[in-house]
Amino acid sequence: MGLTSIFVLTTRTMHWFIKRGFVQVDPDWLPEARKRKYNWDRRSQVLVKKLG
Repeated sequence: MGLTSIFVLTTRTMHWFIKRGFVQVDPDWLPEARKRKYNWDRRSQVLVKKLG
């Protein structure tokens, strides 16, 4: 598939993802299509993990 990274949005379980190698990034990192749907009122944390 050629995936290089995976991202998640969370409001409560950030520590679980960080323990598994994800790092927090700014919501501006999101792909454009997903960024348009981002709900700024929820204040979801965006985390990403490099694959491979």
